[in-house]
Amino acid sequence: MTQNTSVIPTIALQRTELLKDGAAVTYGADATGGVVNFIGRDSFDGIEIQSSYKAIDGSDGDWNVGIIGGFGEGDTEVVWAASWDHRSLLNAKDREFTDLPYGTNPAPWSTLTNLAGWLPRGSLPNEQTYNPGSSTGAGDWGNPVGGVISDYTQESCEAVGGAYVNSYSCAYNYIPYYNVVSENDIYRLYGQVTTQVSSQMEFYVRAAYSMVDTPAQYGSPSQPVIRGPAIHQGATYQLYVPKSNPYVQDFAERTGYINNPAWAVTQGFTPVTYRAFAHGGLDVFAEDGKYSTPSKIRNKFAHIVSGFEGELDNGISYDIAATYNQENLYADSPDMMLYRMQEALNGFGGENCNVQDQNPNRFGTQNAGAAGQNGCMYYNPFASNFSQQPVYGLNNPSYVPGAENSPELIRWMFNERAARDLNWNLTFDAVFSGETPIELPGGNMGWALGGQWRTTENQETVTDPLYNGQTECQNPADEGQVPRDPSDPAFNGCTPDAPGPFQFFATNPADYSTQDQTSVFGELSMPVLDNVYLSARSGRIVDTIYFYQMGGLRI
Repeated sequence: MTQNTSVIPTIALQRTELLKDGAAVTYGADATGGVVNFIGRDSFDGIEIQSSYKAIDGSDGDWNVGIIGGFGEGDTEVVWAASWDHRSLLNAKDREFTDLPYGTNPAPWSTLTNLAGWLPRGSLPNEQTYNPGSSTGAGDWGNPVGGVISDYTQESCEAVGGAYVNSYSCAYNYIPYYNVVSENDIYRLYGQVTTQVSSQMEFYVRAAYSMVDTPAQYGSPSQPVIRGPAIHQGATYQLYVPKSNPYVQDFAERTGYINNPAWAVTQGFTPVTYRAFAHGGLDVFAEDGKYSTPSKIRNKFAHIVSGFEGELDNGISYDIAATYNQENLYADSPDMMLYRMQEALNGFGGENCNVQDQNPNRFGTQNAGAAGQNGCMYYNPFASNFSQQPVYGLNNPSYVPGAENSPELIRWMFNERAARDLNWNLTFDAVFSGETPIELPGGNMGWALGGQWRTTENQETVTDPLYNGQTECQNPADEGQVPRDPSDPAFNGCTPDAPGPFQFFATNPADYSTQDQTSVFGELSMPVLDNVYLSARSGRIVDTIYFYQMGGLRI
């Protein structure tokens, strides 16, 4: 049939065989871990409908519906089947084992969150420079003028379900945003026609189609910053919030920094580490009742095989067939572009923001008089931008009504990172088998000879220039950022691996490959005794590898 078992409607199966011990003797070295055989129904008369439902606490339950039909007249049998399997959403928060305290199980907790510690900075340097000797990114953002300022207290951190770690880390548990089971649908169609051409030959054709659809697979609301628009490398101090950002004033008042003498010389702030969406979730891309950023996955699979099998007059059996498989996979995994976030922190966020850059020596738009005006928006990175931890409804004491970031601005900072993979293969194979006149104590020796030719093509399509590798760095190439070695005097933040514009994930240049393969094999089965069999197999895969297998012993 096919290695993709999702294509087979359960109702079309006659039985399933599981062979673990000794599988390699019968099926070769690839079967060392065991073999599962799906045996389909070769004939069926009438129509049969099956359905089942499983009730699950916290979920709408799982169910399936299957129908099979068939008829036979003379030497021809026709069987068809269809099925639909559905799994309902089961939220992680509905299972207690997913939400253990930080001290019990710190594994699903992250210290890179939106409740961060911020380092105050003096004046920006006239030009951003790479300074590997600075641990605070001074070449990008200027020298610090004070110590780290926490955007939270232990009380406000714990109020939204966080774990207070230190002055710049209020850890959050990302598992409650996940699903134990994602909503999933599997649709299957199957058809088979067999006809007896003669007493020694049967013709068959089988076709199948399946679609596995997961419309929303949830994870963390957003990924952490592990690289960003700063020239210096690493996960720290990658973003800069100028003092002109209108949300800075509340941050300074709430934390008391406005009373610090250093406030007068402070020109901006950089987070030690950061994740834009964590404690407050993110419902912009989510369905009702969910608060994180989903991925969409849809996999379509088609299969058709046709051939002849039977026995010649001399007792030699044969099976000659052609098989075609095609898989069409769509998947996305959204991530943020920190170059755009930096633009929004400076007041130049949003699709409709288009103003003149007055300082081309610095990455991003520099035009203080136009910031936050005429379609340009500011981004609020501080704790005041969310009202509650939404999964459990825990109110945020630092929230300021009206300080939320607009969905329009958030969408502009994300990219869906979508790709489509189309894979197909065409296979022709023939197998002949029979018995030799050589008789051993356990019976006559058997033999088999076969050959196969297969051609395969794999093609990936990634159309978005932000994801397909055309955008090599955080900042656009027209701003002068191109991949260079850090030892290059002209290095300005983009490493030779061309990491792309995303804060966490890499780019995905589209792949294309083809492969042609020809193989032949021969096998002997020697029944040494009634309960002892010795098999010998030799084969060759042309132009790829050679393999030989000898001495599978079965008792």
